[in-house]
Amino acid sequence: IAGILPLWFLCLALVRDILIVSGIFYIRYKKIEVVYRPFRSSKIATLFQLFTAGFGVLLWGYPQLTSGNVPDFLSGSLAVATILIVVSGLQYFLLGWRILFK
Repeated sequence: IAGILPLWFLCLALVRDILIVSGIFYIRYKKIEVVYRPFRSSKIATLFQLFTAGFGVLLWGYPQLTSGNVPDFLSGSLAVATILIVVSGLQYFLLGWRILFK
């Protein structure tokens, strides 16, 4: 959302999701049997992503809401979502590494 959420946030979330899906396709291509279960950090990351994006859309539609502590609240939500995206991405990477090289 132009001017509300940074482009790097969208890119980070998309890259993580593309890598996860690519890894799943590769594991299926190699015919490796795996039980797919999401990490809790991934579920919470998705929750914070949706909340942050929804809040960003609200601020974009109602710019008068950007006074007071609202920008700080959005920054905090953005920071938590970013940390969770990175953590869950690393967890999926390490899981994929263990699956492929066990």
